[in-house]
Formats: sequence, C-alpha cells, structure tokens
Amino acid sequence: MLSDCTRQIKDKESWLPGVLPQEGDVERELTSLLATAALVRGALQAIPVPEGAEERSHARYTAFIEQQWQDRRHQHEQQRPWPSTLGSWLRVVFTLGRRR
Repeated sequence: MLSDCTRQIKDKESWLPGVLPQEGDVERELTSLLATAALVRGALQAIPVPEGAEERSHARYTAFIEQQWQDRRHQHEQQRPWPSTLGSWLRVVFTLGRRR
C-alpha cells in the first residue's frame, strides 16, 4: 500500500519502476528507491547554484587536469635513464644518416 507522498514521487520518477527486476519484493524495493529519489531530488533542488558556477568549476577542473598531465609528463621525462635518451638520439642520427 503506497502512501500519498510515495504516489506523488512515483509520478515524478516514472522511469524508476521500469528498471527494477520483477522478482522478489518489488513493492518494498520500489518504496525504498522512491524515497531515495525524493531525498536526492530535494537535496539538489535546495542548493542554490550561483550564476556561472558551472563554467568556473569546469575551467578549474580543466586547468587542474592539464597541470596534472604536465607534471606527470615532466616527472616521466626526468626519470628516463640516460641510455634511453642516448638511444633515442642515436636512432635519430642513424635514421637521418641512412637517408642521405
């Protein structure tokens, strides 16, 4: 037996019953999931999002990821042993020498 609140939530979350497996105690699981969906929806709608916050967040995240990538690349370049670097240069020299 669904309460009035659960029925209203079920109307908003009409996609949810379709994803539940049809085995077991579907009604009990649906009530639990609907309550969780109502809690999440209420929490998200209660948070005021300032204008431009998403764009600033995206820009900060992109800059952070770029910095992480550059730091790792720089760290990797510093960790290369000298024979590896020497081997790379010798390969370039011999390849250029054969073409002439």
